[in-house]
Formats: sequence, C-alpha cells, structure tokens
Amino acid sequence: MSAASTWLKPLCSPFNSPSLACYDMDRPSDRLQLCRDIWRRPFQESLVALMEANPALVAVLREQLRNESKVTDTLVVSKERLLSGILLCIARAQSQKKMPLITAALSILSESVGTPRLYHNALAAYFKGAAASETWVEQFLVEARAHRPPPTQLTIRGVAIATFDNLSMNVDYKSYMTEGESGHTYDMTTWFSTLIDRRLVDPSFDAVKICELSTTPCPCTSLSLSLSGVCV
Repeated sequence: MSAASTWLKPLCSPFNSPSLACYDMDRPSDRLQLCRDIWRRPFQESLVALMEANPALVAVLREQLRNESKVTDTLVVSKERLLSGILLCIARAQSQKKMPLITAALSILSESVGTPRLYHNALAAYFKGAAASETWVEQFLVEARAHRPPPTQLTIRGVAIATFDNLSMNVDYKSYMTEGESGHTYDMTTWFSTLIDRRLVDPSFDAVKICELSTTPCPCTSLSLSLSGVCV
C-alpha cells in the first residue's frame, strides 16, 4: 500500500508548470522574457522541462498511449510529440495565465498564415495548449517586435529590400441582401522589408558613398543636358 500511495500522491497533486517551461503572463519579468525567448530559445528545451517536472503523469500517459502498432523510431517520436501536446493543454487548462513557449509560437504561426479567426478561437477554446486567443496574439506581437534580435550576420550598410502591395478587401458582404447595406471595404497597403547579408556584395561596395555621389551636383562647367542629366 505504501508503494501505491507513493505512486498516487504526485498524480493527485496539482500539475507542475516550472518557469523553464511556462511564463506567467501576470508577471512583467516573465512577459518580457517571453518577448525575448520567442525569437531564439529552442522549443524542445521547454518541452523537456515540462516532462521532467511531471514524471509520474508522463509515465502514466505513455502507458495510456501505448497500442499494438509496430514500434518504430517514427512512431516513438510521434507519440512523444503528442504527449507534449497533452501536457501543454493541461498546463493551460490549469491557468490560462501560464504561457508555454511553443503555445505562443504556434499562436503566432496561426496569425501569420492567416488562419480564419473563427477556427483559431474555436481551437483556443478547446485546446489551449495549441493556441492562445487572437486578441492575446495581437497584443503580444506588438510587444515582441520591440525585442527582435539584430541580424546574426553583418548586413550591407544603407541598403534594404522593401516591397509594398496595395489591395482592397470586401468584408462581411452578404449575397442574400436585397435592401439596405451589408459589409464594408478595406483599402490597405501591406509591406515587408529586410536587410541584406554583407557577404552578397564585393568588400569594396559602399552604398552610402554611392548615394552621396548620386546627390552631389555635377562639377562640370560645360553644358548640362537637362533632359538626360548627362554632362557633355
């Protein structure tokens, strides 16, 4: 009986969510750390910490997930991944203020690929370990963007690539409307910019000097052709 009690006690205790695995969103220092870790911390590290903090539960779940399928390396990896997903959902079910690193990352991924809001919020309602609410994602993205780390490689000084796309989008229009108004149109410009790796150009390339030369008045005293801008 004593051995059984020793085994049951951790199973009947609250789930452990260590600081290495989950961030307390009510604690400013944790929120700040998540803003930094989301860019560079390995996800696997936090999942391992969650498993190690709940060894009895992990052992029971492994047994519960066992079946008659042929054991292969692929199956083992898949089962461990699914087990991690269960632990993430338990952590978030215990308190939605606890935010695992991979839950934050999956939530941002859902937003970035344009997952429909209805589906995203339904997923967050039943599987909180898979996604936080879109409202949380929108607020967190603003905070995390300010802590984006600088490029790991040297970049070309004074040069960047930027793209802009103007578009219009009709929202909430209903085909069955026979009178009155329905829906509205958004006119917007989306944009993207990135710096360029210094290794892609010759070492002597100096974009700043090129720009300075292009804006310097021509020293020529001869006739300047106004149409072509070429001095003769």
